[in-house]
Amino acid sequence: MSNFLSKLTPEQSQALYDRAGFWLVKDLPKGSLVGIDGSLNQVLDFAGFKLIPPSLHLIVLSPPGGTSLDEVLPSPRTGTLYFSHPLQVVTRVWSSSVDSLKTPTDGPDVVVSKEVLKGLDTKLAPYPIDRWETWKTLFPTKFVDVGKVERVLGKEGSVGGWDLDGFELSSRVEEEEGDMIGVSLGGERVLRHRSEKEGKAGADLTRSKDGEPSGDGIKWAMFDLKRSWRQGAVGEETTTFARDKSWLFWHVVQEQCNGDLTLLLTQLALLLPLSIQLQTPSLLCSTYRRVLYLITNSHLHLVPASSPYLTVPQPGALSSFYLDFIQLLHAQLSWLPDTFFQEDLPEAENWFAQSITQDLQRGLKTRFDNPFSTLTEEKDWIEVKDRWLALSALCGDKFGWTMDTSAAAAGASDLDEDEEDEEDRPVVVEL
Repeated sequence: MSNFLSKLTPEQSQALYDRAGFWLVKDLPKGSLVGIDGSLNQVLDFAGFKLIPPSLHLIVLSPPGGTSLDEVLPSPRTGTLYFSHPLQVVTRVWSSSVDSLKTPTDGPDVVVSKEVLKGLDTKLAPYPIDRWETWKTLFPTKFVDVGKVERVLGKEGSVGGWDLDGFELSSRVEEEEGDMIGVSLGGERVLRHRSEKEGKAGADLTRSKDGEPSGDGIKWAMFDLKRSWRQGAVGEETTTFARDKSWLFWHVVQEQCNGDLTLLLTQLALLLPLSIQLQTPSLLCSTYRRVLYLITNSHLHLVPASSPYLTVPQPGALSSFYLDFIQLLHAQLSWLPDTFFQEDLPEAENWFAQSITQDLQRGLKTRFDNPFSTLTEEKDWIEVKDRWLALSALCGDKFGWTMDTSAAAAGASDLDEDEEDEEDRPVVVEL
């Protein structure tokens, strides 16, 4: 970024300064780790970021673990996710007593003059503009806007945006798993989720201070992949949808996303960068993985009238959904470091690769093995296939993943290596 600024004339620098956004923070301890949109640096005298372009940004902070600047083990990361706008100045205060960001005592709407900004200039880190083009591809505006993010993360705070804590996000994943209460019924393990017991379609993963569910909290889609057929299903229907997740896909879309297909993509778009930047691998290896598996193992709904037990509410929307889904995967995998699956999270490589090179491929083969009703429909799906081929090429070049040409004949992959066959899996009921 410094090289970029050095190439600007004084007039260009001033014009940029007058149009860009600013994010200010007070009282952040010296030696903290601070980053924005994937960058991360240790700072000594830091007052915020300047020249922030309009987009969705993720700022992460981690104060030093001790009082010495030589401390090498940082505290868990907290962060704030917010939409930046031209000329916007966001001011926050770091509270060392609770290790979190707070709203300034003079309120969220405090006006910061240009003179104050210029006085802070040497303490403001310029936005790493070389990261912006790649970063913003992670959040397509088609399914990542304020309204959709609010439906997942709850209402924005008083200063705009969403404050997030790595420990808290991890604990909510654990809470989700803990809410799946195992009950032995006639030798079968039935898992009931608390939200079903209370008559709720979805699950609110945030709690108020008294421990009750909060209406404005984080709401990831929650479902059990091992109970993927409708209540009351028997015989062939149970067997079919134990293997294929199409019924469960639409059940989740209708009951937890209010019929909005793109809300699943909103969740995938948020989960991966939040997991990596806030150092919460459980978000990726549990919640993200589950949504990815649901999408890539739903094949029957790609073919009209493929099952008498399946009703697809929006068949015409599927080609557009898969086009956006594959493009999102391409953006996410392009953003990851080349060594991510070797050095950062090797336990994620097998299931991630299988979802793309086997499961998703089988779904597309299912679609192309059956006739299209119109030339327009066929053209739409050819575009999906072309985009998937581009994704496969990226995976091969970057991570060494190759397409499994025998995938079409393979069965659906298990989430756990030692799981039973699909027919013998425990019956699981969503809560």
